[in-house]
Amino acid sequence: MENKFYILALGCKVNTYEIEAIKEELINLGYEQTFLIDDANYIIINTCCVTNTAQAKSRQKLHSLHKQNPNAKIIAMGCYVQGFTNEVSQMNFVNLLVGTNKRSKIKDYFPNLNLNNSINLVEEVKNNVEYENLHVSSYSENTRAFLKIQDGCNNFCSYCIIPYVRGTIKSRPLNEILLETENFLKKGYKEIVLTGIHTGSYGKDLSTFTFSDLVEKLINFENLYRLRISSIEESEIDEKLIKAISELEYKSFKKINLNGKISVGIIAQDLKESLEKYELNSNDYEIFEKFPYKENDETLYYGIDYTQFLLLRNVANEQKIQEQNNLIQDLLTRVEKLEKGEQHVS
Repeated sequence: MENKFYILALGCKVNTYEIEAIKEELINLGYEQTFLIDDANYIIINTCCVTNTAQAKSRQKLHSLHKQNPNAKIIAMGCYVQGFTNEVSQMNFVNLLVGTNKRSKIKDYFPNLNLNNSINLVEEVKNNVEYENLHVSSYSENTRAFLKIQDGCNNFCSYCIIPYVRGTIKSRPLNEILLETENFLKKGYKEIVLTGIHTGSYGKDLSTFTFSDLVEKLINFENLYRLRISSIEESEIDEKLIKAISELEYKSFKKINLNGKISVGIIAQDLKESLEKYELNSNDYEIFEKFPYKENDETLYYGIDYTQFLLLRNVANEQKIQEQNNLIQDLLTRVEKLEKGEQHVS
């Protein structure tokens, strides 16, 4: 029986989530995953087009997969297919074209795929207005679980193609997110990574629920050790989010990691001195992440972001809280001066 499939995701964590969802649907239907390209009857690739390099890589990978196994039926899905449909359709070895919607229908077309023809399911992105619910129950190759919470972006930045291939913001229903979170925790995952095309915009298409509300609900799951936010902008960190994070107790080993760094951080040396001052062990806190800041054509490195530093307030004992708050305010003032170019690094 020709039922073996090979999967590959290029690009972001969202693509990883989506290809995992397709994999689970196929396995539930009796198809078998193979890790050998030569052994596959079907090859599914989730493509990327965020940069010219990503577009070229998607093109090259489609050609190389076909060259390595010309007898496999090839299913191309994702951003590159959505944005460059005509280009992909001219590759006569691609048997099924799926854009950034209708991914859940891929399994329905498997029995009808033929090496001699091609099926095109790509729709105009303006029709992609509802969140497509895909589900993942586990990750065979990851120790952390990626959880997709939204799709699309409303920013339409002049340099970015993503809103034109993913469409506008579409938030995943809250009950779906909570159910999937609960399932991941039951499977033994201790860390969940929130991901999306514009993760921090979750809820902007909803009337009563925001990204901060979602984080507040998720951190209340008892068995969740770490919640990682894959990408978030400064403007999306509101008071409610800061309050939710700052109230976490390290005694319960709960942490939040913001991968979307605030552009100018607090000087690492100051933080190390602060930890020593309050007799805290820096190895206990995953807060020292480096990222560059340019000044006079010289790349300088700063330590953690502001939100992570706020977590230290809960570790200092009561006698030191006021002193530490004064320190935080002093550091934030220095950050503001750095951003305005009013102060050089000493």
